[in-house]
Amino acid sequence: RRTYFSNLLNLVRLDDATVERLLRQTELMTSDYERAEVLRAVSAKQGPVSDRAARAMIAVAQRMSSDYEKRRALSAGLESVSTAESRTALFTAASTMSSSYELAEFLIAAQRRSLVDSTSSDAYFRAVGRLSSDYERRRTLSALMKLRPSTPSVLSGVLRSSESIGSDYELASLLVEFARTVPVRGELREQYLKATRTIGSDYEYRRALQALLEQDRRS
Repeated sequence: RRTYFSNLLNLVRLDDATVERLLRQTELMTSDYERAEVLRAVSAKQGPVSDRAARAMIAVAQRMSSDYEKRRALSAGLESVSTAESRTALFTAASTMSSSYELAEFLIAAQRRSLVDSTSSDAYFRAVGRLSSDYERRRTLSALMKLRPSTPSVLSGVLRSSESIGSDYELASLLVEFARTVPVRGELREQYLKATRTIGSDYEYRRALQALLEQDRRS
């Protein structure tokens, strides 16, 4: 079935209705690998598809049990995700991954596509909340901060998510990066200080506060 679909996609560009029909047939397949290959072929041969087709691709990927194949499948359709509905569906599907590494890799890829904004931030941070590894959570949020987000809901979400980081080093490292990236004022400052109070190490606590003081001196 996967071979047939791949050959079809190589021969002709399908209209949106046919792509959706193909994706419904893909749901009947049982192999995560073969399903992922079909989704990757759709993305490679069809380019960006309609929003309905993009959500159909996400639905197929969400049913996969392999986190690796799920990440490959969801990543294949990133360029077709354009609306608030599809972005929410994308991060909701990502939340079903249990591997912190695979989930972090996917979230970082989605961030690079500028898919994290005010309309998708709730679903995105729910996915971040599924990261059980302190390292992977810090790595994901650090990658987001490197993109210099300015949306208030995104910045606030980063600080809320940071409070669940159990490692003093990882938390302090993220807070230092946050303070070096955006002005920490008003509500953000209160959230920042709240996050620092969860740090048990005096050294890491000082490091996080010092980054805030250095920002104050610069301004």
